Amino acid sequence: MQHIGDIVKKVLKEVTTYTSLAKESGISRPTLGKYLKMADMPFDIVIKIGNIIRYDFTNDISEIKSYAIKNKLKIYVDEDKHFMAKYSKECYNILVEYDALKEFTSLLCKKHKVRI
Repeated sequence: MQHIGDIVKKVLKEVTTYTSLAKESGISRPTLGKYLKMADMPFDIVIKIGNIIRYDFTNDISEIKSYAIKNKLKIYVDEDKHFMAKYSKECYNILVEYDALKEFTSLLCKKHKVRI
């Protein structure tokens, strides 16, 4: 059997820090560390992490897709962001800032009743 925690750790090293992920996911840093040491890391946590970092773990862990379907969990994949996030922390950080800026712009436009 695959060591799921090791698979997730390998991807995370390329994308973000554990501390940053812990803050964004609402999982404490110590708990996140415990999960990442687990060979049988819960799939719902893997999916949650994948959705946050925009990484599709179904290519790495074949059982995740059927688990997500069975439990009606959404696996987020945006191909452009997935590709860039997979290869560079810098790209990932830029995409996070871009998403935040888009959200801020949208809220600002709504407040001032401006259409884009």
